Amino acid sequence: LHLSIRRQRQMCIRDSYMPSSVQLRSNGKWVKVIKVENLWKVNDEWWRGADEEISRLYYVLRIDSGQQITMFLDLITNKWHRQSG
Repeated sequence: LHLSIRRQRQMCIRDSYMPSSVQLRSNGKWVKVIKVENLWKVNDEWWRGADEEISRLYYVLRIDSGQQITMFLDLITNKWHRQSG
């Protein structure tokens, strides 16, 4: 499995994990997550060493506006990002 993330934006999350009741900051405003629609983990490129390793926890979320967004937690840096594109 090879994933290419072209554009990603760092996101603010009010909790370090993603339960369905969490709020996140998107485009400068806090929005509520209504439902976690999908969740998966990616571990890849580990053989390249710590500087190039990929370890992410992905979430497909439905927010209160009805929009579906994909987020991931970079498990190496412990930072949240929104996947675009």
